[in-house]
Amino acid sequence: MRSKTPMGCAGRIVDDPKFIESVLGFFDGLKIMLDDEHPDHVRIGAQPVASGQEAAKFADVI
Repeated sequence: MRSKTPMGCAGRIVDDPKFIESVLGFFDGLKIMLDDEHPDHVRIGAQPVASGQEAAKFADVI
């Protein structure tokens, strides 16, 4: 049976809530591990860049 999604089987796996939860859990665990290994580093908040114009503004600030 052919998949109706462009990604095929991989698309069904990525859309699975359990898979998404496990990936997010992996990155949460990685963040905790890195914070424990490097307590002197300061984590700052960041907003994703959504356009080239935003990226250019960011580059101008730096």
